[in-house]
Amino acid sequence: MDGESPDSIEWWRLEHYPGSKRAHGVERRIASYLYRNVAVGDTVTTDELRRKITIDGKRNEDEHFQRRLRELRKDGWILPTQKELASLGPEEYLVQSKGWAPELGARGKKKAISNNVRNAVFARDGFTCQLCGERAGDVYADDPANTVRLTVGHIVAQAHGGGNSMDNLRAECSRCNETKRDEGQAPEHVEHIWSSAVNLPLKDKKVLLSWLLAGARPRDKVEQIYVRTRLLSSEDRARIVDKLRAATEK
Repeated sequence: MDGESPDSIEWWRLEHYPGSKRAHGVERRIASYLYRNVAVGDTVTTDELRRKITIDGKRNEDEHFQRRLRELRKDGWILPTQKELASLGPEEYLVQSKGWAPELGARGKKKAISNNVRNAVFARDGFTCQLCGERAGDVYADDPANTVRLTVGHIVAQAHGGGNSMDNLRAECSRCNETKRDEGQAPEHVEHIWSSAVNLPLKDKKVLLSWLLAGARPRDKVEQIYVRTRLLSSEDRARIVDKLRAATEK
């Protein structure tokens, strides 16, 4: 039968990889089912997949099922939801482009971003998250227990065809990068952004223009000194605190 594994079981019903005891997880079974049964341009619901991705005929009740679907994006699958396409129903996915499935063999290796490129991206972006504006070494205003740590993110995600060129990379804090991956955001379009920007008051348009020309959202002098101080050792930060206390207390 078409779609059967070497063990004569459909790939999306396998509990273990053919000829081994290695688990054939939910994410891989979903990929196999979509690859074999859903054409590009067609839609599928979470409920349908739960009923099809079965072991011994039992409906799949994995509590992280939708996360498993999102994780397919790293393998090249493009599966917009109602967030990206208002015409879709709740928990409905459009198969816009197919990616890797287990029956295709080993996953292709992604080209890693080198340390030189990573450092160049951070320097170009002023060691600042390009999504929220927080700087490396600072603490989050709404979460002071956590320090901002930078990573390199893709403007156009690899799942949407984006590459590792400098013009497609930007500095992102780990929190923004994780949120973006979980939500599976599609790339922005000029028309969508401009439709928001054109309605801004003239004063705000000028502010936005100045930020874009500068390549960063500026901080005032107090914020700049605060960020620089955060990069000091705890001992040196304490010395700055003592000096400020002496300079401000009467």
